[in-house]
Amino acid sequence: MPRYRYDQSLERASGAAVVMTALAELGLLPPTAMNLVTEARIYEEIWMGSSEALPMARLSRYFVDRLARSSVIENNESVNWLAGARPDYRLAIERMRRDEASWRSRPLRRRDLAEGARLIAPCLRRDRLAFLYLLAREDQGRIYVMCPNGGVDEPDDRFFEFLNGNGYREFGSLDYIAAGVCAQVVAPLGAIEAEDSP
Repeated sequence: MPRYRYDQSLERASGAAVVMTALAELGLLPPTAMNLVTEARIYEEIWMGSSEALPMARLSRYFVDRLARSSVIENNESVNWLAGARPDYRLAIERMRRDEASWRSRPLRRRDLAEGARLIAPCLRRDRLAFLYLLAREDQGRIYVMCPNGGVDEPDDRFFEFLNGNGYREFGSLDYIAAGVCAQVVAPLGAIEAEDSP
């Protein structure tokens, strides 16, 4: 599957930029449609009008509505540590758990990228309840992580250590810690076959 990168156009829309990039990589959106209009539409459909700080259930359903398979994976250790330290985060997680039907609770692992899966990983800003979303995928045996804050797409073989709560990382000059939860998205079989067809 192809790998794209996108520099978010809208402030606070890193999640929309990541969703749009994942859709294009999974063959569910033409790459030519990766633009401000699509980014704004995705942001509106998932994040606008939501009182959730972390709308992982809505994000997961957005992919399912487009015929992809999606589930949410939560690392309890990371989530519980953050929820204990940040009451605002604890409330966001409690609401998210109530809304998500396809939920798995365990540490995140490299094999979550099998079958060309994409992981959408929100990271919590160190100083307030604000999120930056990252897109992880495997390509030729390496893990690549796209950060839409600058449109950077780089190999990161230690990404799962970060996802499972191993300290802060800097993205776009600010410190973040992994939120301990990811949406795993896998293309429908038809989208993968269509790409490999002549």
